[in-house]
Amino acid sequence: MQNRKAILTTGAYAGFIGAAVYIVHAVFTSDSSTAAIGLIFIPVYGFPAAGAGWALVYTIFALLDLSSGRSSWKSKNVRIATVFVGVFSFAGFSFFVQHSALSVAKHPDSTPQALEEISQRWIP
Repeated sequence: MQNRKAILTTGAYAGFIGAAVYIVHAVFTSDSSTAAIGLIFIPVYGFPAAGAGWALVYTIFALLDLSSGRSSWKSKNVRIATVFVGVFSFAGFSFFVQHSALSVAKHPDSTPQALEEISQRWIP
C-alpha cells in the first residue's frame, strides 16, 4: 500500500478492460449481422467502468484505513467512500428491480394481472 495512486490506476484499468472484454464477448457471440457496431461502444461503457473500478479501490482503501485506525468516520476519504457505497447500492438495487420486472414481463405464461402489478411499481 505504499503507492496508492498506482493501485487506484490499476483498478481503473481493470474496470475498463472488464467492460471491453464483456462488450467484445457480447459482439462475437451475437447472431445479429449488425453486432459489430457494438465495438464502437467500448469507450462508452469502458470509461464509466474505469470510474467504477477506481471508486471500488478507493472505497477499499478507505475501509482499510478506517479499520486500522488511520482515519476516522469524519475524514474526507471515508465520507467520499460512503457516497460511493450509496451510489453503488442504489445502482445495484435499481438493476435488481428492473431485472425482476423484466423476468415477469418476458415470461410467456405471465397473467395480465401480474403485468399490471409490475407496471404499477417504480422502475428506475
